[in-house]
Amino acid sequence: MLNVSTLPPEIPGDIFHRNVVLKSAFGGLEKGSYNFLLVCHHWYEVASRTPELWSCWGNNLQDWKKRHRCCPVVSLDLVFDGIGSAEGSFDDTLQSALQDRAARNSIRRVHLWADNLKFLNSILSSLSAGRDKLQPSSLESVILLPMNDGTPVDVSDLFTYHHPSKLRHPNLEGCTTSSMDHFLLQPMLLTTLDLPLDRTSPAPPFQLFSVLASNPHLQDLTLSIETAPLDSGTGSSHRIHSTT
Repeated sequence: MLNVSTLPPEIPGDIFHRNVVLKSAFGGLEKGSYNFLLVCHHWYEVASRTPELWSCWGNNLQDWKKRHRCCPVVSLDLVFDGIGSAEGSFDDTLQSALQDRAARNSIRRVHLWADNLKFLNSILSSLSAGRDKLQPSSLESVILLPMNDGTPVDVSDLFTYHHPSKLRHPNLEGCTTSSMDHFLLQPMLLTTLDLPLDRTSPAPPFQLFSVLASNPHLQDLTLSIETAPLDSGTGSSHRIHSTT
């Protein structure tokens, strides 16, 4: 411990960061990821002064409530792993914290997997509330997987308010948008695109072609196509995947 304490703070800070980095889309943080804070005062001080350690609040509401006040200037990876969205409370404190992050333009990833439509809509509303003008957004990746009764989640406000010029990977399975114009307003950095094209999505082919033409770096395209319901009230869903 005496030898470790003589290292420049950047070295243990980098090691700590590797322990809490987002491993996958919904990897979040494993239990005990922040136990290094308990080792000694020096490690705690190093961690407190390493903003990158606080880029993810965790992947559930309990962790969000513990860490939402940490380092509000660092880019946030907002992750929810789909467990317990009907439990706990997405209260006014968390709503205000998300509104503040949105106003600071400091949200990098929004990866939400939820089985509660009201819960998911509350988060999206917080991310697009209180903004009176458009500005370039730091959003790089948006994955929204609503696991509900089939009601699509409208993401129009999210893309309208965040104007995501840095967006690389949107996965909008189970979502809908009022227009494809969100992907046409300005050049983006899209490399992958997972897009629903169902009866609720007003996305004519010419708009899709325009999206493809305006994003020359797009390499992976997945379209979810849902057919109209039959007389029995059921339909079918198909996914078309293309890699270029």
